[in-house]
Amino acid sequence: MGVSYVALDYSTDSGSTWTSIDSSETNDGSFSWTVPDALTNSARVKVTAYDAAGNSGYDTSNANFTVQSGAADDNYEENDTLAAAHDLSSNEQTWLSTINGYGIQADSDWYRIEVTPGDERVLVDLRFTHSEGDIDVALYDSAGNFLTVSESMDDNEYIDHIVPNRWNILLYKSVLRGSRQSIRPMVG
Repeated sequence: MGVSYVALDYSTDSGSTWTSIDSSETNDGSFSWTVPDALTNSARVKVTAYDAAGNSGYDTSNANFTVQSGAADDNYEENDTLAAAHDLSSNEQTWLSTINGYGIQADSDWYRIEVTPGDERVLVDLRFTHSEGDIDVALYDSAGNFLTVSESMDDNEYIDHIVPNRWNILLYKSVLRGSRQSIRPMVG
């Protein structure tokens, strides 16, 4: 016998408990679903197939996956690549949140600052609440070469780094889960 219909479920706790998505979906090979705004690093999906006689079999995700915040991106987008880095050069020693609102960490973001001769010390102060999501910040030169990183498992990240001569510096923030944050680059 063939599959008559499927039931779809999701879990936010590695499969310990399941929430129904649809209990009688036609077996057509596809299903559109809006993922709920349930931040987790332990999501899984389960598909249970039923035949006409009521026999069933199921399969689940092979590993956990992450569901990030459904929050909209911030006003500094699109800055998801090194080439599209948002320029903060004219806003030195200014909190990002006072320029054009908080940064919303829904994806990785790049920011550019210019370091002029005589001002070779770069300070980056990134403030956020870790329980809302972990954010790390790294410093790269304009060619994309890695310089340094600040990554921890608590609130906030801080970089204090000396760069030679005149540089365009790129700040890269990576995200594990969504978080509202503000960043203040300083050159001196």
